[in-house]
Amino acid sequence: QLRKASGGNWGGNCVNNLFFQDLTKSLGQKVFQKFITTNAGDYFYLKNQFEVAKRNFRNDQEIVYLHIPSSLKKITKEVNGKKIGDIFNELETREKVCYSDGKLNYASEYFRKFFSSSVQSIVDEVKRVLKSKRCSEVEYILMVGGFSESEIVRDGIKMTFPEIRVINPEDASLSVLKGGVLFGHDPDTVRFRVCPQSYGMAMHEYFNPKKHDLSKSCKVGNTQFAVGCFEKIFEKDEIVEVGQKKTVRVAEDFTGQSEKMRTQNKEIEMYASAAKDPKLISDPGCTLQGIIVVSPPGGRWPEKMKGKITFKVTVTGINVSFMDRYTKSTSGGEIKFSEPKPQAGENPLNRSFRKDDL
Repeated sequence: QLRKASGGNWGGNCVNNLFFQDLTKSLGQKVFQKFITTNAGDYFYLKNQFEVAKRNFRNDQEIVYLHIPSSLKKITKEVNGKKIGDIFNELETREKVCYSDGKLNYASEYFRKFFSSSVQSIVDEVKRVLKSKRCSEVEYILMVGGFSESEIVRDGIKMTFPEIRVINPEDASLSVLKGGVLFGHDPDTVRFRVCPQSYGMAMHEYFNPKKHDLSKSCKVGNTQFAVGCFEKIFEKDEIVEVGQKKTVRVAEDFTGQSEKMRTQNKEIEMYASAAKDPKLISDPGCTLQGIIVVSPPGGRWPEKMKGKITFKVTVTGINVSFMDRYTKSTSGGEIKFSEPKPQAGENPLNRSFRKDDL
């Protein structure tokens, strides 16, 4: 993988939304809202019809037909006092969209406009990707997923990138599923991945007025600490390889702590950020991802603990381990991707380690 996955509201659902917005505009919001809430089965029938029409629509097709459920016709008459055919005959678009024999008939040029925004957004994103240094030598585009079965989408890509070979496999809608199965059988297929965000852990440091904000600090005993520091482990857009290791040096003073605190696992909050180099876990775009759980080496934390946490990239995740600097004792760890529940009156340092600057 050379570039992090990107995405947006550009897929098949974008086309669906434009179609239903257009239909709602023609019949009225009250009609369509009542139709959805009282006739869910017919709504999904209409939706599935459009899904099939969308995938099968061809550039040389002249008319697209969609059967209108009787419940929608009935609701339209009740709310608007007019038959559905009369409403479409009164619209300015009556020559491009008309109703007859229980069906809506769309002229191809009108139906194609439902695709315009989506296809253009996809093309623009592919252009951005191909302009990046890492992807400048791409020779093939593989189109997968249900929406790639659309001739309109395929042609939009082929016409925009004539110098690149576009491959559209059979059963493109199943390609992602098949790829997942293949990856399960041979996880080593992907050795390099790109970080979609920056990932790090909560840390605290000795307060330095030249470096830290007093409002982001707390006092424990006679010592002032800067809290909520973002200790970056992996950077956004960084390419990480299976087997790669990152280490964070940590320290903690357990002097005077209860036996329970000395023997229980240490939990450190883990954060993600859309920024490349966040400084605080409270910075805009930082979100809590879960907790890093580290076990005490030998079952008990030393009074003056210094050591390092190692993060090792695996095929499907990250392994965590801890080593004490002095005794070289090691212990395991894990990452739990669930939001921790803070305890009332909890010490703000409890869910972080102190940064060890040696």
